[in-house]
Amino acid sequence: MLFSKETPWRRLEGMSFGMYSTEEIRKLSVKSITNSILLDNVGTAAPNGLYDLALGPADSKEICTTCMQDFTHCPGHFGHIDLHLPVYNPLLFDKLYLIIRGSCLSCHMFTCPRAAIHLLLNQLKLLDVGAIREVYEIDVALKQFLEGSPKASGAEIQDTLEAFSAPVIKASQGRDGSIKHVCEIKSSLIRDFWKVHMSSRKCPNCKAGKAQVRREHNSKLIVTRAFGKNDTAEQEDDVYMGKRGYLTPSLAREHVIKVWEKEGKIMKHRSPHSATKYCVCLSFNHSKSVHRYVHFTCLCLQQSDLALIFPQVNRHIKNGDVLLLNRQPTLHRPSIQAHCARILPGEKVLRLHYANCKAYNADFDGDEMNAHFPQSELGRAEAYNLVSTDHQYLVPKDGTPLAGLIQDHMVSGTSMTIRGCFFTRDQYMELVYRGLTDRIGRVKLLPPAVLKPRLLWTGKQVVSTLLLNVIPENHIPLNLTGKAKIPSKAWVKEPPRSTPGYQPDSMCESQVVIRHGELLVGVLDKAHYGSSAYGLVHCCYELYGGGTSGKLLSCLARLFTAYLQLYRGFTMGVEDILVKAGANLQRKKIIKESVKCGAKALQAAFNLSSTAEESKGRDLWQDAHLNVDQRDFNMVDLKFKEEVNQVNNNINKVCMPLGLHRSFPENNLQLMVQSGAKGRSNICISCLLGQIELEGRRPPLMPSGKSLPCFQPYEAEPRSGGFVTGRFLTGIKPPEFFFHCMAGREGLVDTAVKTSRSGYLQRCVIKHLEGLVVQYDLTVRDSDGSVVQFLYGEDGLDIPKTQFLQPRQFPFIKENYEVIRKSKCLDEVLAKLDPKAAQSHFQAIKKWKAKHEHASPRTGAFLLFSQKKLGKMKAEAEGPSVDLNNGRVALTLQLMEKWKTLDDGSRVKYLKKTSHCPDPCLAVFRPDICFGSVSETFSSMIETYLSQFNIKHEFDSSSGSDLLCMHCSLRNLLQLKWQRALCDPGEAVGLLAAQSIGEPSTQMTLNTFHFAGRGEMNVTLGIPRLREILLIASSNIKTPMMSIPVLKNKKAMKRVKILRKKLTRVCLAEVLHKVDVLETLRMTKKISQNKQIFTVTFHFLPPERYKEDKLLSPQSILSFMEQRFFRLLLEAIKKLSAKLASINAVDTRKATTKDSDRDVGDGDGEELRVVDDEADEGDADAADAKRKEKQEEEVDYESDEGEENGDEEQEEVMEGSEQKSQESEEQFEERPNRISPPIPSESSNNQEQADGTQDSMRITSVLQISDSIEGYKYDDTNGLWCEITLSLPVSKVHFDLTSLVVAQAQNAVIIETKGITRCLLNEVTTKDGAKELFLKTEGINMHEMFKHGHILDLNRLYSNEIHAMANTYGIEVALRVIEKEIKDVFAVYGIEVDPRHLSLVADYMCFEGVYKPLNRLGIQSNSSPLQQMTFETSFKFLKEATMLGKKL
Repeated sequence: MLFSKETPWRRLEGMSFGMYSTEEIRKLSVKSITNSILLDNVGTAAPNGLYDLALGPADSKEICTTCMQDFTHCPGHFGHIDLHLPVYNPLLFDKLYLIIRGSCLSCHMFTCPRAAIHLLLNQLKLLDVGAIREVYEIDVALKQFLEGSPKASGAEIQDTLEAFSAPVIKASQGRDGSIKHVCEIKSSLIRDFWKVHMSSRKCPNCKAGKAQVRREHNSKLIVTRAFGKNDTAEQEDDVYMGKRGYLTPSLAREHVIKVWEKEGKIMKHRSPHSATKYCVCLSFNHSKSVHRYVHFTCLCLQQSDLALIFPQVNRHIKNGDVLLLNRQPTLHRPSIQAHCARILPGEKVLRLHYANCKAYNADFDGDEMNAHFPQSELGRAEAYNLVSTDHQYLVPKDGTPLAGLIQDHMVSGTSMTIRGCFFTRDQYMELVYRGLTDRIGRVKLLPPAVLKPRLLWTGKQVVSTLLLNVIPENHIPLNLTGKAKIPSKAWVKEPPRSTPGYQPDSMCESQVVIRHGELLVGVLDKAHYGSSAYGLVHCCYELYGGGTSGKLLSCLARLFTAYLQLYRGFTMGVEDILVKAGANLQRKKIIKESVKCGAKALQAAFNLSSTAEESKGRDLWQDAHLNVDQRDFNMVDLKFKEEVNQVNNNINKVCMPLGLHRSFPENNLQLMVQSGAKGRSNICISCLLGQIELEGRRPPLMPSGKSLPCFQPYEAEPRSGGFVTGRFLTGIKPPEFFFHCMAGREGLVDTAVKTSRSGYLQRCVIKHLEGLVVQYDLTVRDSDGSVVQFLYGEDGLDIPKTQFLQPRQFPFIKENYEVIRKSKCLDEVLAKLDPKAAQSHFQAIKKWKAKHEHASPRTGAFLLFSQKKLGKMKAEAEGPSVDLNNGRVALTLQLMEKWKTLDDGSRVKYLKKTSHCPDPCLAVFRPDICFGSVSETFSSMIETYLSQFNIKHEFDSSSGSDLLCMHCSLRNLLQLKWQRALCDPGEAVGLLAAQSIGEPSTQMTLNTFHFAGRGEMNVTLGIPRLREILLIASSNIKTPMMSIPVLKNKKAMKRVKILRKKLTRVCLAEVLHKVDVLETLRMTKKISQNKQIFTVTFHFLPPERYKEDKLLSPQSILSFMEQRFFRLLLEAIKKLSAKLASINAVDTRKATTKDSDRDVGDGDGEELRVVDDEADEGDADAADAKRKEKQEEEVDYESDEGEENGDEEQEEVMEGSEQKSQESEEQFEERPNRISPPIPSESSNNQEQADGTQDSMRITSVLQISDSIEGYKYDDTNGLWCEITLSLPVSKVHFDLTSLVVAQAQNAVIIETKGITRCLLNEVTTKDGAKELFLKTEGINMHEMFKHGHILDLNRLYSNEIHAMANTYGIEVALRVIEKEIKDVFAVYGIEVDPRHLSLVADYMCFEGVYKPLNRLGIQSNSSPLQQMTFETSFKFLKEATMLGKKL
């Protein structure tokens, strides 16, 4: 509704959802719609039609006849249509369907037991007060009651349940039950109620058969009556009692009214569908879609006290006003920042400083930005103090700096601070003035560095002068020791002479040293005033605040610009990219030799000898290319890339940087690259372009074996696979140019496609996490108050404030102790804080750990007592021990009695020895209240650092403090920084976590697969893997794997190789050399008895070819062929023959109840559907999924007469198709025991007789499989071949048996471990530098791994399948797996996301004790209907909130 400025605003207190009754609709309606015509002939709104002006104007020129307001101010009004006959309400049709389906059409009562109804109602009452544990206890209590009295009445059951729930509800009065997991339990109870109790076949009340109800297109209800033995003649005349018929709305209304009369008390009392009265509506409101209202739903708002209203004063923006600038897409918090405006007359564009462009991801090629002018004083105050560019210097993703100087400033700063750059007095003053134009007051100057023959100042002194004047007065200048981006080897033109004690980095320009604000050594480049961590600007931000760092960036930008404009231009020439003649010759020689590396790659890929012919490698390459299993082909790709990368590296070593005509720093192109101004390297210009890759692979081959038509099939030279030896300096060839364009096009397409994917991913994560906020007790809670984390990120720290709490930054804190001491008033603050409580707790933990080095968490006092006393009692006891009924011996009972009779003094002795470790300090003392309460990790880092250095002489000794006091001072400072780094209450950490995951995802490529040969797994990466983890959360992931370390002993090292062979899956195609198929035709007098004779010969590989990788023998292969493969082959032939025989037949069938009764629960059926990879997509994939669902739903059912005719036609068609395929099917029927084994003939040699008997039995067993098998032979010596003869009927349509055999061989599995397809052994280098052997598997079967604990270190088993880890080890392990998997996805692209963000996302996903996705199914458990409706499927959640009568 629109209010005028004079109308006082009210504050919203609550909101409830409900249904309008017929009377309320009539009262709200302003017009009864009776005219079906919308517009008359002239085009004006017809009276009493849907466009009647009483409902509101549809055009800006019209006036509403109800409120007399124009198009802008009229809120719109309701109308209604009086229906002469009842109709189904399409919005509530599914609820009506469930009620009719769950009730008896004869007695009009629910078909579930009374006990189930009363149990559900009491459980819902308990959930309303948040009593979750009692919900399950009342179920157990009911079962116990029914066991004692199985024939209890409904009233007795109700009294029993109310006696249990009434005290609980009374004790929990006032507690809110609308929190996340309570809502999920409530939904599951209602869903299980409809699924389990409403599906009985007989009514328990009247004992009548239950009718089957089927719905069609939300408009029809078809009832099929099931007659029972006890049905009377009166029931047979009932309107519902036909064999099959439609249930009209009138009959449905009468039935629902009768159900309401009988079950009304149950349905009214917090029933899952409290609005069932209105499931069949006589009338309902119709209104125009252009107006703003909620159809069929009433939002009841409760309003309270008035808010203060300030008068508004409108004026133009003037200098110094704050503006909020925003650029879309707004991917993270710094995409909206506050800038101080400066009005420039005549300007038509927004002018922005270069340093802030990275936050917006903005460039100057036509980007558009939005400027917002805060109107209120509160908004202006927040903009100046919270959102300003100075306060958003660090990005929330990982706390690294975001603002920094770029491009020309890098080159200028590096050139200015290099040794040998001097300025006269005039130049020095000019540069200082240009840098400090906005400074008010006197400027501090430095004395000249050179006095004779003339006064000269260095470039380092100019920068130092600016730094000293930018640092606020009354503050001590900083000390800094760091490194520049330019490495030390770049400055070395000739190798230095060997001198004892010489350290090349001590006085090198790559080492930056600042003492008391003066730059003494080093060059300033991107590492110090760019967007880099721990540089000069970052340190100023840490010590002096955002205002000083922002001012320093502005002054340096003006200084470096002035230096380039006045004293040193910057240009690049051809000489910067030219290569020396000697280097050029070496480059050509390497390129000439690189032609041979293709043959080497093929030899390495297929384990061929160096003397093997090149044609053999090409043939194997062709087989691998045409094979369905692409692992060998990927291996060829990998070996080619390894060879060409070596060539690439050799050329780069020759040409860069020693091969260039000009060396750094005289080479301006090198200066630009090394300083970080622009570009990575000029390799493509001066050396070569290198290997072109598409999605991490070489350019694909066509079916002909060519990558481009200009090459030969399967050409082994690297140039045919996208290796470009040309360079931009001398030009590239047409095929190389084409490959180069392929890579460029891939980048464009990838960027265009991944924008929608990453955008949808970020939106889903944001909508789920937007309610997570840090509270004043430092907990992270959702919008309903449920606690997701007790401390944000498990330590409570704000990410941007933690950058200098790392151990490697402790020396900086120590060097600037006095700076912090003065700027932060350290002495006054520490005097008011007392760390004794936290210190004493840390001492208690330390003391406990010193006493209990090998403590077990399960050790208890009674266990220790029994270990000590039980041995003596057994020795004293005489005779054998007798088991009691409860399984305990008499000695155990005596031991328990002794323990119970022990006095307190004796028992304390055991309790002390088994006391548990004290809780962590953060769990006992709140860090915001108790000073010194830090995490154990941070405390150990402090103690480790203090123990390494003797800091006695680092401080002023005149204070008289001893070494212990200095240790305490530094410890207190670090603990104070920890306390001040705590996350502020009110911080929307959920949004920050979602942005920190979504924003970097735009930098990742869409489809990336990592394959590193036989030593690595094929792993899904990039956005597809992120979607698997966050949006889908399915147990069926694309590339599941396990990784288990091997025990470090000789036996395990030997046995693990056998285990690898045992676990690896082997298909028949992997050991099959070739297949020969000979086809003949057997003619007879009768054409119908003609046969096709196929003689199929299988040739297997010799065992030497596969014995290293597979645990197989030729005899096991033959036994598999005889026992399994021939059956599979005949079944495949049977299916194919039947398909070809009935190729012209129409396959139809009659609709059954299975087609219609797919709805369980609330009728939507979406909860039962598995969310696959495409069902939850955005954009194009969503359209495809909807199209598929629409095609599945397009099933129309005809009337009874039409159905009967259709049944007859269907039977005729089926009979005809059966007759056509009957002959072919008869040939494949198995014939057990039709051929009796032949009687062995007498022989003098018993062994030969036994062998002959065995051979004949094997042949007989194969012939008994089917009549189609006429003969079977095999290699009884080596087992390298077998031959089978098949007799098949002549078919009209010819089919290729060879392709069928090959397809079956590729799918036939000889040996496999369930769930595991491949197993590898990898040697991995650990963090300590030690090498460790890991067993890695493609696929998952943890229970199989548990059988090999003597070989594998099962305590360190890891899998990327989160559901499997959660089901095996618990939900806490799933949290860590989620964090690690997301971290690993980003690590491939060099992206770092703070683990606190990942921890919050993982805790949210596993909040309910199960791993749930961040999609529309995962948000169903959310307690806020508004948050659900703003996610997706708004109407579905609105209807659910209305049905359940939810409140906010």
